[in-house]
Amino acid sequence: MTASFLAAFTWLNVIGYNGIVYINRESLGRRKRFLLYSCYAWGLPLFSSLFIFMLDSKKFIPDEWLPHLGETTCWIGAQNDNLAKVIYFYGPLTILLTINVIFFILTLRNYSRVKASISKLSSFTSDQLDKATKTKVRITLKLFIVMGITWIFEVIGFFSKTYVISLNWHVIIFTVFDMINCLHGMFIFILFVVKTDVYRALIKKFNGHRPHLRFHRRSQKTNDLRNIFKNSRSVNSTSTQFHGLTQTLVTAANGQISGSNVCKNYLLQSVQPILNHTCGLKHKAILKRRCKDCFIYAIEGRWFVGCKTFGRHKQAQIVKKEKNTWMLTSVCQSKKRPWCLFNEFSSHLCLS
Repeated sequence: MTASFLAAFTWLNVIGYNGIVYINRESLGRRKRFLLYSCYAWGLPLFSSLFIFMLDSKKFIPDEWLPHLGETTCWIGAQNDNLAKVIYFYGPLTILLTINVIFFILTLRNYSRVKASISKLSSFTSDQLDKATKTKVRITLKLFIVMGITWIFEVIGFFSKTYVISLNWHVIIFTVFDMINCLHGMFIFILFVVKTDVYRALIKKFNGHRPHLRFHRRSQKTNDLRNIFKNSRSVNSTSTQFHGLTQTLVTAANGQISGSNVCKNYLLQSVQPILNHTCGLKHKAILKRRCKDCFIYAIEGRWFVGCKTFGRHKQAQIVKKEKNTWMLTSVCQSKKRPWCLFNEFSSHLCLS
């Protein structure tokens, strides 16, 4: 039972962490990322439960520090032994919830920063600004519920019941907080399942059609933008029709480069703020080798070099080298130090 409770909170940590890295970059594939998340979310609770079980059989530990598994209840601690519950459950729970609160704040900050960058290049009316504000409030509320911050009430209720015995209303507080936590699953179900898009998808599914699920309508631009910077396939030659010229990108001899990703015009207002935002981030990597995950793409005649591993993007310069031969170069530095996995990138670009 202890492992199940802790697993719920470690998975909430995973949701919080994933919310931070969702917008900026996607460094790993879905399977690898899910595998790492699973190792943390299941491994830590199982290890903690095994550790508690081993401590319970040790005789040299003071009795008040022992877990007292199953002595008077089916859980940790004796009937009046609240110290064991604090040490082995509510203490780790408080740490996990504190980390979740930090993740929650960082997620909101990243979301606000990207939203502000996008709004600078767009002209909003008052109605559109009002809708944007409502959307932000709605997303904030969803994050607040999904990341399990309501479980803070459980900790408050336990300590109020345990250490504020002189007050008569501590039982009411503990009961109210328990009811909120018991309805946590229902809140998530209402927010993410009871929706018009889900209902239409189910109707199509039962009619024999495969639905095209689109659960996040307002974040479609962000999803399209992220799809530009991921899952690009390695090719030796990619031809792209761009402004009447056929530009053939040849793989550089010194490194493997993924094919060119050309952004559509309707994504221009969303792409440029993200590029400005990600270029402002700094990374402490000082490796001066070429990265295998580097790729290039074009936005209305301007070429950019990106790194899928860290989500860094920098505008490239096309320099004429010889007759009918061009070199695409980009040097990413911050304070005269490389802040991406590649320091210099070059590729021959032939214009026909």
